[in-house]
Amino acid sequence: MRFKVHYLKYETYWVAEASNGAVSQGATLDECKKNIKDAIAELEEYNNCLLYTSPSPRDRTRSRMPSSA
Repeated sequence: MRFKVHYLKYETYWVAEASNGAVSQGATLDECKKNIKDAIAELEEYNNCLLYTSPSPRDRTRSRMPSSA
């Protein structure tokens, strides 16, 4: 998957922010580009994991509030 990346130059370093939320910085633009690629890859690795939990029997019950409330 491809993401948009925005690069910003500050006084002594570069910052990159990808559209998937990855952020990096580097002393040079080339270093910053390498770092953002690594950050994107790391985030994609975590995003590929799915957590599935089956519904609890309590999820099927109605409100626990007393009917007189």
